[in-house]
Amino acid sequence: MSDRRRSSGSSEDEAHAPDYPSFDPVAVKLARKQWKRVVQLVPNWHEVFFSYLFERAPYARTLFPFDVDRLQGNSSLAEHAKRVGQALETALQGLFEYYSLVEVLEKLGRRHFKYGVEPEHIDLFEETFYKTLAIGLGKKWNPEARRAWEIVCGLILSPIRTGILQARTKANHLRAKEAERKRQLEMAAARLEGRVASSGVQFSSDTERSRRSTAASATATPHCGLKSNRFSSNSLRKTIL
Repeated sequence: MSDRRRSSGSSEDEAHAPDYPSFDPVAVKLARKQWKRVVQLVPNWHEVFFSYLFERAPYARTLFPFDVDRLQGNSSLAEHAKRVGQALETALQGLFEYYSLVEVLEKLGRRHFKYGVEPEHIDLFEETFYKTLAIGLGKKWNPEARRAWEIVCGLILSPIRTGILQARTKANHLRAKEAERKRQLEMAAARLEGRVASSGVQFSSDTERSRRSTAASATATPHCGLKSNRFSSNSLRKTIL
């Protein structure tokens, strides 16, 4: 059956989301059987995986929140690998209920975007994982096994990749929204500054006119006072005389 499931999220997310691969029960059963063999034969498979990964892409070390300079005897790395192994086993078990699993895997992708994982890293991890499988399976790693794992990894990794794209789209949207908000604030501040400057010039002109008017009044007041004094003196003189 074909799982051409539309990804949850915005229309932009859906545009980025690929059609998930067709489900192949035979491939899934073979992969589940082989994974148990790999874990049994290569219990330190995570050291093999990360050794190949860091050899091919040294920058990938920065994607982990713990020290990965030392692979052997690294308890943090071993604990992380244990969780990855458990997640893979859970995913392999859940492939027969794929619609429910997809939601979990997309959420996993969104969470890993916060750690700096990008869609191109998924391809890197996938190829490194194939090399690890080849070490664990030996001669049983043949074209049939490769094909089975490509189907299984497609089913598991495609929703994770979609989740990463969803998270990146949302992050870009938030950054654009914040940049627009900042631009609007800067424009508002500039307009306010312009109004204040304009008001300041007008206020200075009004102040100058008021100062001149006050000065003129002050100059005229003594003259009026003299007239008033003369008038009072004359009136007083007439009254006396």
